[in-house]
Amino acid sequence: MKSRICRFAIASLALAAVPATASFSDAQLRIGVTESDLASWAIKSGYELKPSGDERWWAYRKSDNEIIGIFRFCRGKVFEQALTVQGGASAFIKRVAQFNHQYGTGQYSVESSLESVGDRNVIEVVWRRADQITTLTFFAGSSPVSETQWLGTTIPSNCRS
Repeated sequence: MKSRICRFAIASLALAAVPATASFSDAQLRIGVTESDLASWAIKSGYELKPSGDERWWAYRKSDNEIIGIFRFCRGKVFEQALTVQGGASAFIKRVAQFNHQYGTGQYSVESSLESVGDRNVIEVVWRRADQITTLTFFAGSSPVSETQWLGTTIPSNCRS
């Protein structure tokens, strides 16, 4: 779990680009799509995709080069993604309550540390189902501007994690 947090934490200071109404089902829309379908979605949405090795692609907003998502591929299809979603602590709590209501109580982990750039505080909630793992992660730094959320979805695969 810590490695998943670290993977998504690389871009944790990016501010939200996906509408606050993004929901669990919205995130599923890109799971299983091919690289070419994802590229088409990115162009239509005003995003740019950049490969990052390890069959991983970063999605950037063209207007300001902000990271809005991370997509990983297995056998040419998306099997894992993380998207930024809007809102601070209140929005995070509402999303957790919504997902708990829909999918049962999630498992959570909390991490807090003092780093050279200030506080780093993370809370992650994971909902596991037979066909999918959903992760909602809230990152909070030393100031309110450093708060961001990532909504991650993973489907089972034989690819390495």
